[in-house]
Amino acid sequence: MQSKTGIHYTYEKRGAKTLCVMLSGTNYTYDKPLMYYGSMLMKEKNIDTVQVHYEYDDAFFTQATATITERITADVSSVIDEVLEAGQYERILFYGKSLGTLPLSYAYVTAQWDVEVAFIILTPLLQFEGFTEGLLASDKPMFVVIGTEDGHYRADHVKRLAQKTTLLEIPGANHSLEQREPNVDVALQHLLDIQQRIQQFMKEW
Repeated sequence: MQSKTGIHYTYEKRGAKTLCVMLSGTNYTYDKPLMYYGSMLMKEKNIDTVQVHYEYDDAFFTQATATITERITADVSSVIDEVLEAGQYERILFYGKSLGTLPLSYAYVTAQWDVEVAFIILTPLLQFEGFTEGLLASDKPMFVVIGTEDGHYRADHVKRLAQKTTLLEIPGANHSLEQREPNVDVALQHLLDIQQRIQQFMKEW
């Protein structure tokens, strides 16, 4: 499908009252484990899903953070607005990874919504100025996952977030939430731990 502004998206409608808005990373697309099994979980829970397929060239990322965030937020919002036109949803679960966490922190976590909202934030871009402050300014339910070897990891920011959000810190995990040295057993265990914690977060929401 394509929004009126030309943004492609995949919308799986199951007649649910809850919508999951999935926002992938730049290279961590919807066929990668955390997004793939996240989608499977939503299907298992009979939750409608929309995956936004934004694409940006290298020059786009040379711009100021505010400019990048404004563009991504506008692109994502164009899709959300169309999906919400039917007005059937009572709750929205945002599920973002890396680049997809930008509109969450800088816009959606503090926005006024007519429905109940919650946020799953995977590998947040804590190095970006104001990112952590955006999350801390929100009173919405949030589950945050980050690895200690992620280039965006900031121990002081993680400590502050742990006091305000549900947070899972994975020792030795990089930006893909995997270990530096390939280890199938460890990678699968991390994936299972994250999905189980997501399910617990959703159950408590």
